[in-house]
Amino acid sequence: MKKLILSVTLAVIISQTMFAQNAVATAAGSDTIKNPKNSIYVEVAGPTLFGASLNYERFFSKKPGGLSIKIGYGIGTAPGLGENNDATFNVLPVGLSYNLPVSQNRRSFIELGAEIIFVSSNDGNEQVVAPVAAWRWQTKSGAFQLRAGFLFFVSSPTPNDNSYGLVPWPAISLGTKF
Repeated sequence: MKKLILSVTLAVIISQTMFAQNAVATAAGSDTIKNPKNSIYVEVAGPTLFGASLNYERFFSKKPGGLSIKIGYGIGTAPGLGENNDATFNVLPVGLSYNLPVSQNRRSFIELGAEIIFVSSNDGNEQVVAPVAAWRWQTKSGAFQLRAGFLFFVSSPTPNDNSYGLVPWPAISLGTKF
């Protein structure tokens, strides 16, 4: 797990210096806003519960923000579950979201979307659908981005309670756009 996190961190640092960014001129014409279309980031918690994932995201808008799709791979753990009270599993999150600019300079966004999370463990395979709500911030050049938010997992009914509910689960990610 430590090797995976170290490898992902090195990949993010190297990609910040390797990839060129596209620029879109602002209305004033004197300043430029970078609008890279691709993003790679490491996400902690989120679909992996107590783990990490490496994700690729593609943006489709001509301006910063807009519609995006993502795919990732991660390894997670859920202490207290499984045969040995420690379930380890692989996840493949696939998501669709819309990023709404909330600042004049288009560096802060509210992200709303959903993910289908394919989970594989010793207990079998399953798919989970989770709505996503997050705040995203990026540097002017787009070289660094920070994302913090929640996935909302649907809780199952229990013998004492027949209702479903949404369980918010935190997620934080760091990465780069290129």
